[in-house]
Amino acid sequence: MKIKYRCVFNRANRLNKMGLGLIQVEAYQSGRKAYFSTNVFVAKDQFDGIVINHPHATELNGIIIELIMKLESIELNLWKHGIEPTLNHLRASWREKRDMTDFSSFALREIERSNRKVRTKQNLCQTVNKIQQFRKVSLLDIDHLFLKDFEEWLRKSRISNNTVHKEMRNLRTLIGEAVHAGLINENPFLRYKMPKSEKKEHVFLTESEINQIASSSLYPEIRDAFLFCCRTGLRFSDYQLLDESNFQIIRGRVWLIYTTVKTGIEVRVPIFLFGSLPHPHIASNATANKSLRALCNELGIRKAVTFHTARHTFATIMLSRGIPITSVQQMLGHTSVRMTERYAETTFDKLESDILKIARV
Repeated sequence: MKIKYRCVFNRANRLNKMGLGLIQVEAYQSGRKAYFSTNVFVAKDQFDGIVINHPHATELNGIIIELIMKLESIELNLWKHGIEPTLNHLRASWREKRDMTDFSSFALREIERSNRKVRTKQNLCQTVNKIQQFRKVSLLDIDHLFLKDFEEWLRKSRISNNTVHKEMRNLRTLIGEAVHAGLINENPFLRYKMPKSEKKEHVFLTESEINQIASSSLYPEIRDAFLFCCRTGLRFSDYQLLDESNFQIIRGRVWLIYTTVKTGIEVRVPIFLFGSLPHPHIASNATANKSLRALCNELGIRKAVTFHTARHTFATIMLSRGIPITSVQQMLGHTSVRMTERYAETTFDKLESDILKIARV
């Protein structure tokens, strides 16, 4: 006997924290019923067989219709295989399909078997963790409305706009994998407007501030590691991997030669220009940042200094000294000169500020 479908509202007579009830699809056959969640929640006066009086009524009704079509597709597939569909068949097939398309399981599996860099994998896993905190979800349920809800949840978590952008960008990557795998027919990001990232101001130190830090006796190992990176432009991840093999003599002069963890590019820095620079091992980036904040506070340097500030400082000072931007790009290991141009903008702003100060005298 043919299975009939209709929508029911708040069958469990239980509202969520926002006072909204769940809409389910009821499947009816020979006096028996089975229920399937749409993950759509509305107020009582916004339901009359379909969603009404709701600002997103069209989208929500589309979600419900799509679910019914998927159930009918399962039913049709059973007929094609010579099986007369029952509610038990429908429930079992739907559960199997949902298990195969559980977002977290799929995403973690894809991340693990990809050839992405370790740091990239960690970032993607953090996004999966946030999705798990937000809601258990199937790939089949990730639509335009879900993306909007997740973005809103992220913003309520009081994280920066750029972090929201990063999380949505990571989710877009994972959804793209699902589309390529044929688990999602239409990419919901095609109709979703990504939040714009805000331009970040690069914090850097002046030569005077560097000299202040060099003259301090506080946190000597953190100080020396930080100053080394101020003169060489290394990221923390690259600094941690340094050993004596990275210091090579070319034409009688010592060069620092290493391959960046992030981009895999070989970088050469003329370290002979800066004399002998100690480079002690330090435990972690977090430890370094904590000590640097304390050191700068003690010295009266009122800037949000982190270990990565050393890299910004190196780039800014090199450009301000007239080193060609392409040379600075090579020493930073940037894949594109556009990335290095961010520091050129900083030096221009500084130049403009200094000229205006002189003009006021």
